[in-house]
Amino acid sequence: MKDNAPKVFLSYDHGQASLVTHIADELMNNGIDVLFDAWDLAPGEDLYRFMESSVNDPEVDYVPIISDGTYKHKADLRDGSGVSTEALILSPKVYGESKKTKFIPIAAELDENNVVLMPTFVSSKLYIDFSLSSKSFDDSMEELLRRIYNEPQKRKPALGQKPDFNKRVDVSLIKLQEFSREIEHSRDLNPRHSVHSFRDDFLPEFLTVFNNWLDSSLETDDLFITQNKMLEANKLFIKTTDNIISENDSLPVSVMTSFFFNMLLATDFNSKNNRNTKNIFAELERYIIFLKVASIYLKNNHLVNLKFSLYFEYSIQSNPNYSIFYPREAFRHVEGNSLLPIVNFIEDNMNRQDFHQFIQVDLLLYYIYKIQKQHRFFWYPLFWGKWKKFNLEFPLLNGLFNIDDANRVSKLFNLEDSKQLFVSLNFLEPIHNDRNWEWFIDFPLPKLFFKMSKI
Repeated sequence: MKDNAPKVFLSYDHGQASLVTHIADELMNNGIDVLFDAWDLAPGEDLYRFMESSVNDPEVDYVPIISDGTYKHKADLRDGSGVSTEALILSPKVYGESKKTKFIPIAAELDENNVVLMPTFVSSKLYIDFSLSSKSFDDSMEELLRRIYNEPQKRKPALGQKPDFNKRVDVSLIKLQEFSREIEHSRDLNPRHSVHSFRDDFLPEFLTVFNNWLDSSLETDDLFITQNKMLEANKLFIKTTDNIISENDSLPVSVMTSFFFNMLLATDFNSKNNRNTKNIFAELERYIIFLKVASIYLKNNHLVNLKFSLYFEYSIQSNPNYSIFYPREAFRHVEGNSLLPIVNFIEDNMNRQDFHQFIQVDLLLYYIYKIQKQHRFFWYPLFWGKWKKFNLEFPLLNGLFNIDDANRVSKLFNLEDSKQLFVSLNFLEPIHNDRNWEWFIDFPLPKLFFKMSKI
C-alpha cells in the first residue's frame, strides 16, 4: 500500500454487506486504503474495539457512513446493537469534528417519499446517493472518489479584482439564454407561444445585448477581439432562429424584417453620436446576422420568405433591398485591403455545414445583384474563394433541371420564368482574380452548378 494513500473506515449495517463490499473493492482499486471488518477483523476479535480504534485512528482520513432504514433505526434507537454502539462512538466525533469533510454520509436506501434514510446525527450533512434511484453506481462512485481525493467537478474560481464601476458592464446573456430555453421547450407543445416569445422576448433582448456590446466596443479598436464578445450571443440567436423558422410555419416573415429594420435603426450610420469604430462593428455584425437568417430560409427552401427579406425597403436613405447590410465601412479599414482576417474569423466560428449555407447565400446575392443590374446596388461575394472546399454542391442551383423548381427560383431573381432565369444565369460574367483580395481560383459561375444538357 502506498504511504500517502488516503485511508477510510466503512461504517454500515450488515444488511448492506453486498453494496459495501462493492464500494470497498472500488475504493481499493482506486488507490484508497480501506478498513473493512470483513477483511480486517479476524475471527474472535472484539468488534466494538475494532470500531472504536478505527474511528479514533488518526491515520483514518474519512469515514463513509453507509445508511439504510435498518442503520437509521438502530442508530437513532441506541438499542445496544453494533450499529447503535458505533453511532455512540461516531456522534460526538461528527458534532465536534473540526474537519467537517471527514464523515461522508452515503444513502443506500430511500423511503416511500424518496427521502433518504439517514441517522439524525449526520442528517444535516451533504450525502452521496448510492440508492441507484437517480444515478448509476459508477456515477455515485465517482462522486465518492472525488470527495475523498478533493477533486470536485466544479471548483471555486480564483478571486478576481474589484470591478471598475465607471465602465459599462460587459454583455450579459442571462435573459437571452432563458428565453432561448423557454422557446426550445415550448416549440413542440405550444408552437404559437414559442413564436410569440421569440417575437416579443427573444428578439428585443438580442437587440439589447447587441447595443450593449456596441457600447462596450468603443473601448477598443481591435475589431476581432471585440467581436469575440458577441460569439455566444450569435450562437444563441442563430440556434433559436433556426428552431423557429425550420420547425414552425406560423412565423410571419414580417417578424424578421421588422427585427432587421429595428437593428438598423439602433445602429444608424448617420448618427453623429456614433464613433467610426462603433459603425464598423455594427456593420460587420449586421452583415453576419442577415446572411445567417437568409441561409436558414435557403436551407429550408423558404424562397418566398427569402425574397421578401431581400427586397424589403429597410431604409428610405438607401436602396430598397439588402445592399444596406453590406459592410463597406468595415472593409475600408481592413489592413492592406485583405479580406482574409474577416473571412477566416467568420469561418472559424461556424461549423462546416452552417458555413457552407452561409457562403451559398453570399454567392446567390451576388448573382441577384448582377441580374438586377442596379447601379446604386452593390454586393461583392466575399467568400467565393472558399468554394474549392465544398466542390460544386449548391442545392438551389443543382435542382434547376426540374422546370417547376426553376420557375420557383426565377421569382427569387424577379424574373418571369425559368427561360429568363437560364438566359440570365448563363450570361453572368466572372469576377477576375485580384491579388488584393487573395482569391486565386476561378470564380464559380452559376452554370458550374447545373447542367444545361439536363434542362
